[in-house]
Amino acid sequence: MNATTDTEPEAPTIEYRECKQRILSQLASMAKEERKTFLRDGDEINVFFNNNDDKTAEYLNETVPHKPQMSKSGQFVSIIGAYLYEQNPTRRAEPRAWSGPEANQRAKAMEAYLNYVPRETNLKIHCKRSITQACIYGKGVVWIGWDDEKNLVTAIFDTVQNLLVDPDARFREECNWKARIRRKPRWWLLKHFPDAKKEIESANPIGKRKSSKGTDYSTDTIEIYEMYFKVGLHNYEGGEDLLEKGEDGESFGDDTPTKF
Repeated sequence: MNATTDTEPEAPTIEYRECKQRILSQLASMAKEERKTFLRDGDEINVFFNNNDDKTAEYLNETVPHKPQMSKSGQFVSIIGAYLYEQNPTRRAEPRAWSGPEANQRAKAMEAYLNYVPRETNLKIHCKRSITQACIYGKGVVWIGWDDEKNLVTAIFDTVQNLLVDPDARFREECNWKARIRRKPRWWLLKHFPDAKKEIESANPIGKRKSSKGTDYSTDTIEIYEMYFKVGLHNYEGGEDLLEKGEDGESFGDDTPTKF
């Protein structure tokens, strides 16, 4: 708590965590509601692509006299995907004709790096998975960011079901936030987010699995949301409280890009 004097009013107490959680939860719920039709249509097409024998495709046995060897969705993926999949090209970096001799060395180093990263990060596999799902659902997702383990910028495929996008955006350029649904073991979250130990320990797991010793649930999988904003939370309903300073001097009165 900040020290105060007789002439200095005490800073108002504001529950930042609860306020932020309320805004983030509302936005995530709106995004989930907005994408329901999109996912439902994609799921129906995906059933034909995988030739699943589940309840969704039971009516095929009654209406189709024979089981097709390849569905139309499968044909679409095999034909269109062939034009989009990476062909493992050798990437070249050449200096400009008027560049100095040092440019040749930089070009060689850049060329080696550009050919090393795709192989090291299995870029072809991730891109192929993304393109396949894009052909079925109309959208494929690849998350690009720094990998602490490989010390490289990597591109990682993730299913479109784990993507949430600003529902108010008509075009990609208007998107003010996006989110990624992730599932991590409880021990992993405790290691990376020690400040949220209380919330992590009390969070409900996706599937509760009893340990052989009885009460140790540290390996339970917890669902979390990584939310990336390019505008401040104070712009949303209920966010005006974040413009006031709390006891710790924390304030959210700017539009600095933030990850929650």
